[in-house]
Amino acid sequence: MRELSVAAGLIDEIADERHASLQRTSAAKRLARADRALQRAAAAVLDERFAAMSGAIERWWNTIRPEELVRFAGVKRRASGAVFVNLVGALQSDMQSDAIERDALGVFSDSQLNALGLSTFLARTQLVGSPFVFLDDPIPGSDGDHRLTFVQNTLADLLASDVQVVITTYDPKLAEHAQTLNEAHEPIAYELTLSNIGEGTEPSQTSDLFSNYMLHGEDGVNAPTAAGRANASGAYRRAAERLAKQVIATNLTAHGTPTTIEDVEGKAAMLGELIPLLAPYALTPDEIGKWKVLPKVLNPGNHDDGAPSTAELKIVRGNLRTFAKAHRAKWGSTFIK
Repeated sequence: MRELSVAAGLIDEIADERHASLQRTSAAKRLARADRALQRAAAAVLDERFAAMSGAIERWWNTIRPEELVRFAGVKRRASGAVFVNLVGALQSDMQSDAIERDALGVFSDSQLNALGLSTFLARTQLVGSPFVFLDDPIPGSDGDHRLTFVQNTLADLLASDVQVVITTYDPKLAEHAQTLNEAHEPIAYELTLSNIGEGTEPSQTSDLFSNYMLHGEDGVNAPTAAGRANASGAYRRAAERLAKQVIATNLTAHGTPTTIEDVEGKAAMLGELIPLLAPYALTPDEIGKWKVLPKVLNPGNHDDGAPSTAELKIVRGNLRTFAKAHRAKWGSTFIK
């Protein structure tokens, strides 16, 4: 009875506490509804963003891997999508059959995953409006079947969108294709050579014909077959002829007789014919002797008496690089290209 009497004296406090409890319960329900509405709105926003990104990724994927039975099918939310997403791949047995969707990370090959990563990266740069893109070996040398589609489709689309593209690669064919197919954009190419660890990497511009010939030869220097080394031999012979014409034309012009590469070609086109004209302009006592050895080493690569060895080709490559570096250093911007 005493407890009831005390409770009766607290009736106002009990009513206030009950009222506060009901308010808390009502507020919790409203917050729960608001949270569910926010989650639905966030999911709708993510779905819209993922749809836009899926379209962009698929567009870039189709430039790298067109008309394949395995393709990219989209980005989808995993649960809320706030933390995890699913990259979906579509598999077909032929172009007319229905596609089966699977987790791309589980069914794509390494080559396809590389293409998917590149496509995703390019889609992101497109969506954020990046004015430039840096790509390091975008197509691995082991995936050479797709280097031409990348250069002709993907790279061309990037350049057409007024995006500045910087590519570094160990693949000389990718470098050659990229430069040749996009000549209209006047690409600037460099070869990075580490011939002396102490001096560090040495860049040399390869946008001229001499450097292009040198780049063509690089692919066959270490070839195990005579045919591959013969290709490198031919490229280095053309590089030597080009460099000799440049040296001759530059020196004649500097000594008061304006001369072009075409003028030199009119007098001598072959390496053996160019060396006597080049002799007065050698920069070191041993240079002309090294020039005279070049036809003896490189010409057999174009006939039936065998191609130069890898060791011989490396010596030729080193000598040509040394000649070019020395004469370019002497004449600077006046060196005729």
